[in-house]
Amino acid sequence: REHQHGCVRICTSEGVGRSVCTNMDVPNDREIWCERPLVSAPFPWCPVPACMMCMRSLEDPKTSLTRACGGSLPQRLADIFPAKSASDPYTSVSCEYCREVYCSELCRQLAWDHHHHTLCTRHHPHLEEPMQRLLSLCHDSIQPLLVVRILASLNKDLPCCASHRAHKDNTPLPSGDEESHNDGDDIPPSRHPLGPFALMTQGSHQVPLSPMLLSAAYGAQFKVVYDVLAHAGLPASVLTIETYVRLINIVHCNGQLIKPLPPWRVYLNRARDLPEHIRPDLPFDELDSLIDESVKEPSAVEGTGLYVLHACLNHSCKPNCRISFLGPTHDLSVVAGSRAGGEGVVASGDELTFSYVPSDMAHEDKRTELMEFYGFECACSLCRQQTPS
Repeated sequence: REHQHGCVRICTSEGVGRSVCTNMDVPNDREIWCERPLVSAPFPWCPVPACMMCMRSLEDPKTSLTRACGGSLPQRLADIFPAKSASDPYTSVSCEYCREVYCSELCRQLAWDHHHHTLCTRHHPHLEEPMQRLLSLCHDSIQPLLVVRILASLNKDLPCCASHRAHKDNTPLPSGDEESHNDGDDIPPSRHPLGPFALMTQGSHQVPLSPMLLSAAYGAQFKVVYDVLAHAGLPASVLTIETYVRLINIVHCNGQLIKPLPPWRVYLNRARDLPEHIRPDLPFDELDSLIDESVKEPSAVEGTGLYVLHACLNHSCKPNCRISFLGPTHDLSVVAGSRAGGEGVVASGDELTFSYVPSDMAHEDKRTELMEFYGFECACSLCRQQTPS
């Protein structure tokens, strides 16, 4: 089976599962596609404030670069970077009910429509204490927060959701894949309760859970998430321990580390891309060299997100594409060519692959980590060459 998505298509075959193939030749370093996540969240330990919807840093370029340089900005850079970018259309706004902060009114409304209408602590006063416990959990792992946002984003589509349905049939979410049924009810794939996340359930039950999830704290973690959803008005039958395990595995298998470009890099890129007649007269090459020498922490905002097409990409130790964040938000780009150097052109019809693990890891360490965290033994062309038969 194939599903077309612009310049790529998702292929599904028995024994292989999902894969993504390109419909055209793509030269090295060319963006193949860009997509926004179904759900994302910045890490609570990020040292700078970020938009709680798009993860855009709320610092101005000069403050951002000063932080990246360890608190001391070379005078040459201080003279160039403004305290606030005149071309920046965003201003910080807060939820009208609580303290949640966004980079724009658009993001505030998008967050409200997506999940915040269910999770706003001022809108649901009894939710504040459970949400504080949830955020405390997230200092160890962001996964519980993403599970909560997944279910909150599906609020109106969940079975027997009290705030959106008059009929309460107490039908729990399926703990299996799209073909699963509950209490004899036939749930067609097009109306799967996990909605767009259903695509990510394929094979997730086969991946081993991390030791943290199998520890004694796992039950307590589930209880916190359960309490949040109960106080948010979702019925008790929405979340079972089996469903929670499945959702945690979705995040575990498909979650992507997000590292948006910091404001200082966005400012430089925008200035460099302006038409020549209005481009500022800046020594860009000199600035790049000076920044490379001065910057200690290039990215301050980090988080995790789930992406539909990205989740369909398979692993290869010799990948032909890479994951990049080319802008100030959580928008993910898939770019032809690997960081370690790869093929010059991705040919039309080729399967797109990227490395699930750092490319500089030793070969045997890669294979061990892939088995422990993703539950499979790599059989890419590089592994077949290096593994004794």
